[in-house]
Amino acid sequence: MRKTFGSFAILAFALIVVDLFSAVAWSQAARGRFGASARGTEGVESAESADAQAPEGPRFRLRGLRLLESEKPKADLPGVGKLGDLEAASPASEPYNKGLEVLEKGDLDAAIALFNQAIKLDANYAPAYCDRGMAYTGKGEFDKAIADFNTAIKLAPKGGRSYFNRAFTYYRKNEIDKAIADYTYAIGLHPNYADAYRDRGYVRLQIGEAGPALADLNKAIRLAPNDAAAYASRGAAFSQLGDWDQAIADYTKAILLEPQDAETLCDRGNAQAMKKDGQQQAHGDKKGGKR
Repeated sequence: MRKTFGSFAILAFALIVVDLFSAVAWSQAARGRFGASARGTEGVESAESADAQAPEGPRFRLRGLRLLESEKPKADLPGVGKLGDLEAASPASEPYNKGLEVLEKGDLDAAIALFNQAIKLDANYAPAYCDRGMAYTGKGEFDKAIADFNTAIKLAPKGGRSYFNRAFTYYRKNEIDKAIADYTYAIGLHPNYADAYRDRGYVRLQIGEAGPALADLNKAIRLAPNDAAAYASRGAAFSQLGDWDQAIADYTKAILLEPQDAETLCDRGNAQAMKKDGQQQAHGDKKGGKR
C-alpha cells in the first residue's frame, strides 16, 4: 500500500511539473506576440507598454487587442452588433468597417481616426461610438471609452454589445458593481448572451462570489460549450470552492480548446499540487490515527 501511494505521488508530481514547465515555455514563446496568450500583445516592446495598450483580463475574450467572436456582429443576437439596413446604408458604414478591420489588427489610433470619420459623416451612427469606445479602452483611456458607450446606448438602447463593452471597461476601472450591472442588463436584453454570463461570472469570482460565479459559468458553458475562457474561469471557481477534481477537469478542457494559454496550464498545475497536498495530509492523518 505504501509503495502504491509513493508511485501515485511521483506520478502526480511529474504531471504538476509538466504543466508548470509547459506554462513557462508557452509564456516565453508567446511574449510580444499578438493574442498568443491571455497576456500577449503584438508589436509591444515591453511589459509596461503592453499594460498601457491591452485591455487585459485573464478570462476575457478581448485578449491583446483583437476582436474575437463576442465583439464581432452576430446574426443570431439582434442588437448586439448586427448592422441594420439603415446603418448599412449610412455613408458612415464604409469608414466604420475599415475601422473594424484595423482595430482587429491592433492599430488603435488608426481605428479611432476611421471611427471619427464615420461619426463626422453620421453623428447618429451608434456602432462607431461603440467600437471607438473599445479602441479607447485598449489605450487605457477609460473615461473616453465610457462616454462613447454612453452615446451608443443613448442612440441604440437595445444594443447589448455596448453594455457588454462598457461593463468590461468598468471592470478595468475597478468599478465592479457597475460592471456587474451592465453585464446583467445585457443579459436582460439577450438572455442567451453567453459571453456576458461568462464575464459576469469572472468578475463575481474576483470578489469572492464563487457560488453566483459558478452559476453564471455553468450557463455560459451550456450556451457556448467550446469557450475555453469559460472553462478556465469555472476551474477557478471550483478551486475557490476546494473541489480540485472538478477544477482540474475544467482546466484540462480549457487547455484542450486553447493549448497556448500559459496561465491555465499554471492554474492546473497549482490545482494538482493542492489536490496532492490534501491527499498527503489525509494519508498522514489516517496513518497517525492507526497509532
